[in-house]
Amino acid sequence: MLPDRSMTAADIEDELRQLRSEYRQSLGETILTIEKHARGLSNAARVKTSFPVLLYLTHQIKGTAGTLGFPEVSEIARDLARNLEDFLSPQTPTVSREEISETAIEAVEKLKAAISA
Repeated sequence: MLPDRSMTAADIEDELRQLRSEYRQSLGETILTIEKHARGLSNAARVKTSFPVLLYLTHQIKGTAGTLGFPEVSEIARDLARNLEDFLSPQTPTVSREEISETAIEAVEKLKAAISA
């Protein structure tokens, strides 16, 4: 779709403001999903389902939040994604499921605080 050339800078800024507001609202739901799956990491039976969801959502937040002007949210998601990837890496010292779950839950609290600010 071609851009609407009749839009003014103020129109574009209004659109971006609306998009950011909608994203902030949807982010709350996404964070709750991350929290649910973060808690699932401490359960051996749920790791196989929770881990891919966490990786996907953290990468998605990292990119989208940065693009829409939420650098703190993007940074928190980036750090969590890195921790999750390190958990999978054979070069990383052994980290327990409980430790990665705790790290993810701490990130969730930071994300909640960042979107509330």
